[in-house]
Amino acid sequence: MKPVEFVLAALLLLPAAFPAAAEAPAAPQDKQAAWDKLPEAEKQKVLANYEKWRALPAAKQAELKEKYARFSAMPPERQAQLRGRWARFQALPEGERAKLVKKFEKWQKLTKERREELRREYRRDRKDERRGGRNGGAGGGKRR
Repeated sequence: MKPVEFVLAALLLLPAAFPAAAEAPAAPQDKQAAWDKLPEAEKQKVLANYEKWRALPAAKQAELKEKYARFSAMPPERQAQLRGRWARFQALPEGERAKLVKKFEKWQKLTKERREELRREYRRDRKDERRGGRNGGAGGGKRR
């Protein structure tokens, strides 16, 4: 499992593994009923992910719990937006996903100052595109 996929899987499994992290923990019988309804393949996937979770160092578990808490605190619209982005990422062919992961890893290695500089350049370029800037107005206009 790729690191990005593992993080998402861990985030999705945290409420089951740590009821205190969930907003309204279900009664044990409700959890058992939900588990019983899962297809066998899904049960195996959940158990495998749980074993990976247990094998993580405590510091990594704490980091993932914190990220899950941040995600849970987001407005539902933002959560839906992030889930949509994740779904689009997952739908990409493997080669495209690998390219994006490689670019992201490269981005993470940049200094904070360099990332901010690149963000400013990107915003400026986008603003110029919307105004029809760099090409003398050719093909400019607002993106839809």
